[in-house]
Amino acid sequence: CRGSVSTVPWFLLDYFEWKYPNQSRQPDTPFGKLPLHHAVVLQQNNRKTSTESSLGRHFSDLVVQFSSPAASWYRWVQKLLHVFPGGIRAEDAQGRLPIHCFLDSIQRAQITTSPSQSSEIDDELETMLKFGSTGAIANSEESSMGQILKDATNLLVRSYPGCLQKVDPVSGLFPSFQMAGSGDLDATYHLLRACPSVLVECGRH
Repeated sequence: CRGSVSTVPWFLLDYFEWKYPNQSRQPDTPFGKLPLHHAVVLQQNNRKTSTESSLGRHFSDLVVQFSSPAASWYRWVQKLLHVFPGGIRAEDAQGRLPIHCFLDSIQRAQITTSPSQSSEIDDELETMLKFGSTGAIANSEESSMGQILKDATNLLVRSYPGCLQKVDPVSGLFPSFQMAGSGDLDATYHLLRACPSVLVECGRH
């Protein structure tokens, strides 16, 4: 079957993950992206996408629209990380990590985790990086988009703290500065606190 992946029900994605569990580890062609790379991409529902997928063969080409329940999207990202934890460190054909794809989509969609979206990223991220806390989990369909994005950012960074030191080969930016491009100063500040060494690295160039 072929069609817009943004219209695929979550239970169907769960089915394909169950039916083809090994595909969570298989990059697509020619983009070299794992399902996780696609799953973390957000797109506003007023934008059209040509992204399609033959889900029977590969369920990777996922574009999540805001019309979909945000908490369901978050749980799907959690599931992919659980099924294949190593996916968080995988680079696509452009050398991008999932965190790069996620933050780039936030910037393009011009959304934030700021108070205007009902939530701030706080010292929770730094605490989780230090103590390995599981952190907040978005478990309500009524959870705000801002809170969901905060949780998603925490989840991705907690799964691979070293990602904050990896430059996005497309934008040439560290994840902290990708976040800055979204205009979310609070989130940027706390990502920089979690990995201040990127400021020194930038000063060398």
